[in-house]
Amino acid sequence: MAAVTKISPEEYRQMTFPDRAWPELVNGELRERSVPTLLHQWIEKKLVGALDRVGLFAFTELHLVLRDGEYRVADTAAFLSFPQGDWPASPPLVTVEIISRTDVMREAIAKCREYRDWGVENVWLVEPANRALYVYGATGLHEVEAFELPAYNLRITLDELLAGIPPQSV
Repeated sequence: MAAVTKISPEEYRQMTFPDRAWPELVNGELRERSVPTLLHQWIEKKLVGALDRVGLFAFTELHLVLRDGEYRVADTAAFLSFPQGDWPASPPLVTVEIISRTDVMREAIAKCREYRDWGVENVWLVEPANRALYVYGATGLHEVEAFELPAYNLRITLDELLAGIPPQSV
């Protein structure tokens, strides 16, 4: 078994990754992430637009500090107000993970659980290849027809997220 070099949060913050997606830092170890595809980026764009329209502050590929030594990168995150610092350490109102073809569903679900345990109220998961939307709640992962924030009069379906994309691109 190969030895794993632990990375401190300070070292992680100083690193750059020009040739690949920025990895996450979990328990002092770098965890690789998929490079966002065009489809992935399109869905992020649609989500940010919908969240911005209802007055939330939405971001893509945002580093979140879940605890010391634990840095996750949310595909999309939305806050009630503009977050403090470049690496927010307070839970957003919404996080969204988008499953790319090379992602492992089990790992995405574990990440959703971490977000929920951290205090994120609305944890959403998009699986474009299977044309499915999921919400991770108190009782685990559940498939839904749409993502909803009733207090903001927001309802967004998978068809809305994929609008404008040729079917063969999904």
